[in-house]
Amino acid sequence: MKFVMPKFLSRPSILAIAFVPIPLIFALLYPVSFWAMSDYEPHSLANALNMAYRLADLKMYTPLGMSYHPGVPFYLMSWLALALTGHPLGSDGVGMFNTLVDHIETFHLVMICLAGVVGAAGIHVFARSAQAVVPPSVAIGGLALWLFSSPATMFTFVSPGMESFALLINALFFAALVKLAYQQELNERVVILAGCIGAVAYLNKLSYLYIPIALMSALVVRLVFDRTDRKRGVRLISLSVLSFISTVIAVAVLIIGWRAFRDVLVFHKQVLLGSGLYGKGDAGVISGSVVWNNLTAIPANRAYGLAIALLGGIGLGIGGLVTAFKKPEHLPVAVLSIGVAIAASFSALAVLKHYNEHYTAAVSATLPACVVAGYLLLKAWATRVEAAYSLVVAVAALLMAYPVAGSLAAKLTFYSEQSRMAQADMQQIAALAAGSSRATYYTYRSPFAQFGEGLVIDFASIPRLTEAYLESRPRVLNTFTENVTDFYHVRQLRYNARGQDQIRKTYSANFGDRYTGLPDTRLEFATSYSWGNAKRRRAVTCSILPLKRES
Repeated sequence: MKFVMPKFLSRPSILAIAFVPIPLIFALLYPVSFWAMSDYEPHSLANALNMAYRLADLKMYTPLGMSYHPGVPFYLMSWLALALTGHPLGSDGVGMFNTLVDHIETFHLVMICLAGVVGAAGIHVFARSAQAVVPPSVAIGGLALWLFSSPATMFTFVSPGMESFALLINALFFAALVKLAYQQELNERVVILAGCIGAVAYLNKLSYLYIPIALMSALVVRLVFDRTDRKRGVRLISLSVLSFISTVIAVAVLIIGWRAFRDVLVFHKQVLLGSGLYGKGDAGVISGSVVWNNLTAIPANRAYGLAIALLGGIGLGIGGLVTAFKKPEHLPVAVLSIGVAIAASFSALAVLKHYNEHYTAAVSATLPACVVAGYLLLKAWATRVEAAYSLVVAVAALLMAYPVAGSLAAKLTFYSEQSRMAQADMQQIAALAAGSSRATYYTYRSPFAQFGEGLVIDFASIPRLTEAYLESRPRVLNTFTENVTDFYHVRQLRYNARGQDQIRKTYSANFGDRYTGLPDTRLEFATSYSWGNAKRRRAVTCSILPLKRES
């Protein structure tokens, strides 16, 4: 019996529209402060401010937020969110910044809405490309597998970041791959398009290099097995490589800035040649112990997509090669399968090399193409597979849905509760600091605006905004602004502070410990001395530490 999907429900536009409100619904069900989620939230505001002041001053301020990954799509989306809140351009003083901080949740919700639109665009592009070669039920099954294969898939839309673009980038990759595989006479426009899409992937994040590698591999397979003239083949490959390099250089000069792009290249070299997170692990490209620890984290984090992509990619690669040799009449299927296989397996290997739970969203985004390629391979060797194949994919998605949904709900509940407790604690912290002339110091990842503002100011890298901010907050220090001493009178303002209250890492939830809160803490006072550029300074430190509970 053949399963028929209702045409109305299977339209790409309907599928895309249905997804748009989902991230916003999660955000409203689990309210979390902008300052209590992750580093991506203050990064987004820093990105937005950097571009707003660039446009206002017509000056290429160095974007610290793009000096590493580089996250160009995320940078542009952040500014768009700022523009939609009514602040497309920077302004004098700290007034605009204070207004944004006072209404930060509006910016937060706009970012979440835009992330939902990006996800919807990815669904539309993929569904439209996939339904050109497979039945709608197969395309929808692939999207279901993407959605339920890891909690990070949906979390990255509730907490927007670079992985929010994973599905859209992979959908563009799949659209280009279908053209590379199925176009009867491969032309220059297709290979140029493939090079540009590969560049967009790389400019989002280094780990997305699997996209240009997979596209180039598919192009080579197509040219070799199609017995294309050697000169024409070299010309097509050269055009694709040239379009990739040209796009990267153009974006580096016009958006990132050449100085920041050099920092990007240095960081990428460190990541590629080192093991562990950001290449700071054991010496060597790959650490066996790190990879093993990452593999054991898959079931605990419900990151099933990582295992599916790795094993499925290997299977698709073998099947594609066998099909290319044994069934040359199905060469388009072989080309598509090999391209998808390389993308899926390489994305999984990249995450296993540098594992973090939210990175798995980039891997799960390769699964829809895997489902399509798997169906086409089976159909090349057997005639009637749609009903059984769709059923297997649907069952797999449903089996993962419950544990993944539970893990996502638990994670969002945790952040929402931490945000609520932090708001209550802020009142007590304000009471402790009231009437004191000392500065209060907020350490890394404290879920308060006083810490997040410092990260924003540091990563925005706007000298006049930094100066105005530091002058307006003489009694607030944090991990980032304590090192910003580019202005003489600001340094003097720091040195004149007679002491500081230091709130240590009481909020250690990001490191896996239980959130405590001020009611369960004790105060410790200590004195210390430090040397400044002007004179010796005495600092009084007030540390708020968790109480030891007796068993």
